[in-house]
Amino acid sequence: MTRFEECEGAFRMATLTTGPVTGSSDQVSNDQVSNDQGANGQVSNDQGANGPVTDRSRHHHETTAKLLLVDDDCRLAMALSAALQRRGYEVVHARTAAEALAGTACDLVLLDLGLPDGDGVDLCRTLRSRSDVGIIIVTARGEQRDRVLGLEAGADDYIVKPFGLLELQARLQAVLRRYRPHAGGRLSVGSLQIDVDRHQAYLAGKPLELTRKEFHLLVVLARTPGIVVARQRLVTEVWQTEWLGKSRTLDVHIATLRAKIEQAAAVESVRGVGYRLVARQPATGQPPSGQG
Repeated sequence: MTRFEECEGAFRMATLTTGPVTGSSDQVSNDQVSNDQGANGQVSNDQGANGPVTDRSRHHHETTAKLLLVDDDCRLAMALSAALQRRGYEVVHARTAAEALAGTACDLVLLDLGLPDGDGVDLCRTLRSRSDVGIIIVTARGEQRDRVLGLEAGADDYIVKPFGLLELQARLQAVLRRYRPHAGGRLSVGSLQIDVDRHQAYLAGKPLELTRKEFHLLVVLARTPGIVVARQRLVTEVWQTEWLGKSRTLDVHIATLRAKIEQAAAVESVRGVGYRLVARQPATGQPPSGQG
């Protein structure tokens, strides 16, 4: 049996476990992949209580999701990559922040915080400033302060070692759903057309360049045109969280979305409540179209 096969087999037989962590470091020993049963229960094979996890994952993801795993622990990275690949994910491994920033585009980043060339929180902040890619921090740092720092830096989720493979998969699916709206179809508000399945919006027939978060906000608002959508609902549905900290993340995304669609529809603010999407009156004076 090769070292890789031994490592992969160990991961299948156990949840991830960590050795002692000193200071703020994420560095743990190679014993973090063991044959011992973890606190969250043993993961003995690819099946959950209701049947094969692999089938459930592949059914959920119509297209393969590409993951970037940023972790300098090569043994753990190999085992985790193999386990995720069996569930239909494409996994690219980066050992440093520099490699992560130089990597190709992906759907989601699994980010360890203890990197040899910088702190993972800073990398998270940089990745978020560049794109709306999904980010899950996977770390041994479990203090509330660390969680808050990670989420405020732009992470979509935060999972603390040790963790079970089934838990990680559930969190992956939850974050990926935010970038792939599950309710498909087409919507229209005035001259604004939205193809939910293709993840594309059109203004007077021309494609709009929207970020993922902007598109998801537009979909939620367009499903009930003219009706106020509460701020909390927007945060919950688009960011899948109950709290965005003290940042003005929602307001900033609304502002950029408003500027891009202003010719067709207005995103109106209702102070203290939320936002509503209203079609602009056509030049002919005819009443605007509603939901398609």
